[in-house]
Amino acid sequence: MRKAEFNDIINYAPSNHLIYEKIKKNIRMMIPFIGAGMSAFSFPIWSNFLEGIGKKYLSTNQYDDFSKLIDDKKFEDAASMLERMLGKANFYAVINEIFSESKIDDIELQKQAIFLVPQLFNSFILTTNFDRVIEHAFKLNNQELNFVGHPGHSDILFGAIGTEDPRLLYKFHGDIGQGLDSSSNIILTAEQYRAFYKKNSPLLRDLKKCFRSRSILFLGASLEKDRTMDILESAVERGSIHYAILDCKEDAILETYQKLDNRNILPILYPKGEYTALRVIFEHLLEEVYSEKYANLQYYITKNEKRETQNSSFFSFNECFTDFFGREEELKLLQEFLDSKAKFS
Repeated sequence: MRKAEFNDIINYAPSNHLIYEKIKKNIRMMIPFIGAGMSAFSFPIWSNFLEGIGKKYLSTNQYDDFSKLIDDKKFEDAASMLERMLGKANFYAVINEIFSESKIDDIELQKQAIFLVPQLFNSFILTTNFDRVIEHAFKLNNQELNFVGHPGHSDILFGAIGTEDPRLLYKFHGDIGQGLDSSSNIILTAEQYRAFYKKNSPLLRDLKKCFRSRSILFLGASLEKDRTMDILESAVERGSIHYAILDCKEDAILETYQKLDNRNILPILYPKGEYTALRVIFEHLLEEVYSEKYANLQYYITKNEKRETQNSSFFSFNECFTDFFGREEELKLLQEFLDSKAKFS
C-alpha cells in the first residue's frame, strides 16, 4: 500500500478541504467516536473475529449455517450461535484470548492514528470497542484517563459532557479489561443487543444525550446502517452537525455524501483501503492546532522516519558542521596533505 499524502487526500473528494477546516476549527470540543477500524492493526474487526472462531470450533455442517449469517451481515445472530455451540464460559474465554492486551505492540501503536487521539482531543471519548487499545495509547502518551465508563455510568457520562477536559472513555459495548467471565460485561450477541438497545433503555438515553450535546467525529467506523446509526438518525436535531473520516471508492463519493446526509454527517473521504490516510490527517491537524506537541513526536508517517531528539543519544547533534578547535598545527599538516597532488604512493 502506498503512503498517503495530505494534499492527495484533501483533493480526493470535493468537500474534503472545507470539512477539514471545520474539524480543525472545532476539534477542541469534538467527541471522537472510535470504531473497530482504529484497532485493526492489533485485533480483527467484528466479522473476521467471529468467522475465525467459527472456522476453528464448528463442525462442517454447523459452519455452513454460521457462514450464511456472516454473509448476510447478521453478526449478532452469529455471535449468539457461537455462544450456544461453545458454551458461555468457553466462548468468553476465547474472546478474552483474542483481544488480550498483551497482543498490543507498543512500537506499532505509536505509528497508528489512534496514538494521536490523546494529544488531539480534550473531550471525552466514545467507543464500541471492548479492547484496550485506547487505554494503551493514553499510557504511551504518559496521560491518564480519569474514568473508564460502561453502560450504567450515566451520571458520570452526563457530568463529563459539561466538562472542558474530562478525560473520560465511555465504552458503551463493554470492556475486555473487566474480564469476560460472563456475558454481562460486553454487548455482542443478539440477546445482549436486544436487552441493551430496547426502547427507552439507559444506553439509548445515554447515546442520544451524547449525540445531541456536541459534534461527534467518527473514526474507524464504517457508518453502515446499524443500531448506533439508527440512534444517531433518531437523535438528529436541526443545526446539529457531525463529522467523519472514512475510506470510499472514487465512484461512490456522491453516494456517500447522500447516505450520510440523513445523519447530518460531513465526511472527509480518502481512497478505499489507504488506511494510513487517517494518521496523515491527524499529524497535519496536530501540526496546525498543537504545534508544540507535533514537534515532540518521535515518529512521523508523513516523513517516514523516526524523529531524533537532542537527548536521544550521547552522540546526537543537530548541526551539519562544527568548528575545529585546537590542534592548529595538525590541522595545517592535514590540509597540506589533502592539497598535495600525490596523496597516495
